[in-house]
Amino acid sequence: MSLRAPVLGLVLVSLGALGLGGWLRWRVSEEGERLRLAYRAPTDCVQAYRVQVDESFEIEGYGRFYNRAEEHSVGWLGLGRDDAGELRVVYESEDAGVRAADPRSESAGARDPVSTARGLYIDRTQIGPAAADASCRDRSWDPLEDALALGFPRLPTHPVAVGSSWRGARVSGDGSTCSAREICCNLGACTDLGDPKAAGGRDRSAPCVLPDWREQVEALPGMDPARELAIVGQWSDRAPGELGASASRRVRWEVGLQRVRSAEFRYVHPFLGVVREVRLEAIDRCESLEPAREAPEALARIEAAFEYKRPSGNPG
Repeated sequence: MSLRAPVLGLVLVSLGALGLGGWLRWRVSEEGERLRLAYRAPTDCVQAYRVQVDESFEIEGYGRFYNRAEEHSVGWLGLGRDDAGELRVVYESEDAGVRAADPRSESAGARDPVSTARGLYIDRTQIGPAAADASCRDRSWDPLEDALALGFPRLPTHPVAVGSSWRGARVSGDGSTCSAREICCNLGACTDLGDPKAAGGRDRSAPCVLPDWREQVEALPGMDPARELAIVGQWSDRAPGELGASASRRVRWEVGLQRVRSAEFRYVHPFLGVVREVRLEAIDRCESLEPAREAPEALARIEAAFEYKRPSGNPG
């Protein structure tokens, strides 16, 4: 018979008598307690976020060559249920120059604010629709799908502790949504960029697979991980030297409320000289551990988007 359990019990009792039980529980949570991370679908409160995108072109002439300017935009993302109880996701772009939700539509590149809504998919580990190529792209394409892909990581299927890591979301693309098709996503990872004849002309029959995201749980300073923690992600296309793209993300996760509180995403492509940063920050009034950023007008518009548009004069 092992003496480990009785000895541990005696230690806990002794620490409790000394008033150190709370400290020990915090240390166990920080270092060893297994937590199950899972998304929870919104019920009667719309989860809303401010989404800020900032780009910088570090190589002179990049913008002129690809005929585009740096993006500096603000949008608003909402996750909730409409009057029929159906899960919906809404995105509204506030700034002129942001791409339409479908860049192939007639409104692509329009200077007016764009608003779009779609069905929302949520299970314990992921939220969608999320763009599979958002992490390896040098520009915005679909603001709604980009925000869901970049701000909401794939969660593990098993309980985790601080320091645990897991395979995150899959990244895939054919380069068609990039400014530089020949050095983006799968094409960039699978083309020998040192060979001028190879650029954009790889053997399509050869497999071209990008790495998945790698996610890890980290503790927040002074915060009990059983309440709030950080999910830190890393991704790279594995191309050699400065030819490849890489991305990182840091999410503030509220464990009990099962939601993303904020997220910071950063994409770097040294060969193109492009740096993209996407930040999400909660603005809603849903239950939370801390007050949300105040944006009452934007929140009112997002909440209104989940209501049915009834004919005038018909209150029912």
